[in-house]
Amino acid sequence: MVQVASLLRWAGKHAPAPSQWLAEVNAELCKTMQNGRFVCAVVGQYDSAARSVVLASAGFPPALLHDGKQFNEYLADGPPLGILAEAVYDERQIDLGEQALYLFSDGATDVRDAQGKTLGGDGLRALIAGHAELAPEPRLRALIGDLKHMRLVDDTTLLLLQEPSGKSAHRVLDLEFPAQPEQMRAVRAALRTALDAQDVAPELRDKLVLAVDEACTNIMRHAYCGCEGGIALHLSRERDMLVFEIGDQAPPIDPERVRPRDLAECRPGGLGVAFIDTLMDDWRIEPGQGGKGNILRMRKRLVTKETE
Repeated sequence: MVQVASLLRWAGKHAPAPSQWLAEVNAELCKTMQNGRFVCAVVGQYDSAARSVVLASAGFPPALLHDGKQFNEYLADGPPLGILAEAVYDERQIDLGEQALYLFSDGATDVRDAQGKTLGGDGLRALIAGHAELAPEPRLRALIGDLKHMRLVDDTTLLLLQEPSGKSAHRVLDLEFPAQPEQMRAVRAALRTALDAQDVAPELRDKLVLAVDEACTNIMRHAYCGCEGGIALHLSRERDMLVFEIGDQAPPIDPERVRPRDLAECRPGGLGVAFIDTLMDDWRIEPGQGGKGNILRMRKRLVTKETE
């Protein structure tokens, strides 16, 4: 894979078209590949101004073009790399317009549900269709979140290509407050009011308020360690998705160290992250702007009459 990645980068710098790009890499691999090994790959060139992409695929799973309602499938243009030195790769131009193009490795369709059943191509299409109303970035996160809730059996890669349509999420709540425990009563009240305005069911509303309270309290205790600082809370909604962003200016933390603890352990504390992990569809911690501070992003999908 290291060799293939290097060859793809090398050929992509001077190849006149995606088909030639694959042909050059294939010819080189056929000289060195042994033991019947091969590689599936897809390459392309994207013109953002024209919203057009030119693709060539070497044994890669079918690309999916989705207009929000229907799918068009684009099969591979040639065999995997490293099998036939004389292989010819075709290419195709796809005019995206407002449509979305999905490219994915077979790890995305080979995931297993709780019963061990393979998701398959139809299952992946159903997941994509279920998030079609979201903007590209949150849609991709939602798809990854869905796959992570199943059992991954292979390396999984997803690529979504679509120009934003300008339908951004609208802000529901913006709060900035000192990182002091006595501030949390007012924060909880403001958040509860905002969620009520979004017709969030009372039981879920209270759980979301508790999750935000736990997150802010952890920032005060473990990020600021009792020192002075501020916290910014932003709540947005896009269709049926609530997005919580909690930012601070504390020293950056290692996101890998923030993990839900094993609830089977008999020890006090540490339940906040486990509660958030159970409640939210997905969450992550990343560095703040310019590498200063930290941002916790949490997303929760609402079940409405339209999504039931």
